Amino acid sequence: MEINRNNFKESLSQIEAAIEASSFLAIDTEFTGLEVHGNSIHAFDLPEDRYQKLLKSAKSFIIVQFGLATFQYNETTKRYDVSTYNFYIFPRSHCKQAPDVRFLCQSSSLEFLVSQGMDVTKIVKDGISYLLPADKQRLLELLQQRHAHQNEHMASESTPPSGSIQSPTTLNREQQRFIDCSLRRIDEFLGAGRDPRSMDWLDIEPCNAFVRKCLFETINQKYKLNVHLESKVNDRKQRYIRVSLPRSQEDLQQIEREKQNAELEELDDAVGFSKIIRIISESGKLVVGHNMLLDVLHVINQFCFELPSEYEEFKSVTRCLFPRIIDTKHMASSSPIKDFVSSTTLADLQKELERAPFAKVKIDVTEGFTDYETNARLHEAGYDAYITGLCFISMSNYIGSKSNPRCDRVLPDSPLLDPFKNKLHLMRIGDIPYINLDGSDMSPSRDHVFHLTFDKEKKAADILKLFSPFGNIQIVWLGENSALVALYKKDQAEKASKALTRSRNGWCRVLTYDEYVSTIKNTNALKTSTKRRSPLSDPTTIPRKQSPSTVPVHSKTSDISTIPEEDEGGEEGGFEFPPVVASTEPVTVLTDGCLDEEDLGEPVAKRPRQDPLPIGEDNDNGGW
Repeated sequence: MEINRNNFKESLSQIEAAIEASSFLAIDTEFTGLEVHGNSIHAFDLPEDRYQKLLKSAKSFIIVQFGLATFQYNETTKRYDVSTYNFYIFPRSHCKQAPDVRFLCQSSSLEFLVSQGMDVTKIVKDGISYLLPADKQRLLELLQQRHAHQNEHMASESTPPSGSIQSPTTLNREQQRFIDCSLRRIDEFLGAGRDPRSMDWLDIEPCNAFVRKCLFETINQKYKLNVHLESKVNDRKQRYIRVSLPRSQEDLQQIEREKQNAELEELDDAVGFSKIIRIISESGKLVVGHNMLLDVLHVINQFCFELPSEYEEFKSVTRCLFPRIIDTKHMASSSPIKDFVSSTTLADLQKELERAPFAKVKIDVTEGFTDYETNARLHEAGYDAYITGLCFISMSNYIGSKSNPRCDRVLPDSPLLDPFKNKLHLMRIGDIPYINLDGSDMSPSRDHVFHLTFDKEKKAADILKLFSPFGNIQIVWLGENSALVALYKKDQAEKASKALTRSRNGWCRVLTYDEYVSTIKNTNALKTSTKRRSPLSDPTTIPRKQSPSTVPVHSKTSDISTIPEEDEGGEEGGFEFPPVVASTEPVTVLTDGCLDEEDLGEPVAKRPRQDPLPIGEDNDNGGW
């Protein structure tokens, strides 16, 4: 069901009832963009480092479409009843004091969404407004102060002054002429012979805010309580003053009360979609998403409050807002599911979960809602939320079928799902595959990782030659003159450390991973706290070209890829990657941020981005 500004208010109670009755909720979002320039993720990010990078994205772009699917288990049919909502969202400034939201758009993201059928015009025209709770409270206090002042003014007794009326502010000739003309029109409107029972009004021509303010003050000064003034907006979004003639003092007070109530109602309407997030949060229901870290960041920052700068505080507030979360990407990347799926992108995962050893999920679509079974709309937020819920049910039931005793239907509150709760998938970090909202994150050893700084003329071939005595390596470029290098053979870490960190090789400086992180943290500690840097950001470098580098090696191109996106096996956190071996045949060395085949299946707003090229370089890889 499509929900926009035209039907949101009337649908709100129905949506709230569906949330309250649900067994679990599935969500998905679409953004105006993904990544701030020069803020690429890479395989050696720490969780707090990844948070700082995504924090910039969440504060720069906005959600324009939100999908919500409510799944209610029916004990009679033993199936889920599903209601799916597709919300269009757009920030609106309903009054002068309201936030006039500024946000970034990424051309590739919007182009992709439009290619999938999204109507950008509908977003701007019919998108539902929203307000942060802090903004609502601030606007409410301003309204209450203004209403108190108005009521005090109406209660005071005063008589209209005699003599000429001067505008309260110095005006130029044209502005003064406009006000004099408006006053003459009001005099005529209030002239003799008028039926005292009349409730007619007079609309003054639109004018700018300065003149309108002066006119308000001048009319109030001349006519006091004999007229009622109201600011209106015409079809062309122009503001003007409406002058009304109440029948009595009681009528004037009633008009003012109705106006104040309308202003309070307008403010409540402006809260808009933020009400949905509040309802979801207060319901305490299990919230399911796919690769949902960025979804969670955007939802909190856009509809709840500004995201905290501290990573641990983010984990704490997320637990408070959404006490139960399951990320189906993490679920699919973990045992026992990962052994039977070749791709964890949402569309591919849904198809694989309909085949053995899994079973296709049978659901009942609530009457009046879109039946996505026969009307697939990939990358529409509502549809993606719907199939996310189906994937969750299918994987849950499979886990139950392998349990002892066997359980063919695993409901959302089953303890069998506890290992997956409150863990947000981290893309492309093999040894730390998720953020643990309920406790400490994994802290694997990275003794086999080294940080190098060198002249920008140096290439991958130079690094390969330097590390050739220690076997295969993985290179992650941090900039033109720095990189992180990981050994495939971790048992060579101590030998490499002694040979490289203590020797003078002439063209580069080598630090152990722990030394590098310590150096960055010490540097940042000396800076002011007003601008916090990412722990693994290199402040002295600029982004390095991301196109593959051709260097002499033995291995075939097909043997080399980036660090796997997920791998929970192994004694040292499952951090594995294919080798790079020094030789004479050309081969492609993948660098930080390169897309793998699975990434290309993700929606644009869910893919990691390649680093931008240095000025003057040609980008042959096509961006996202």
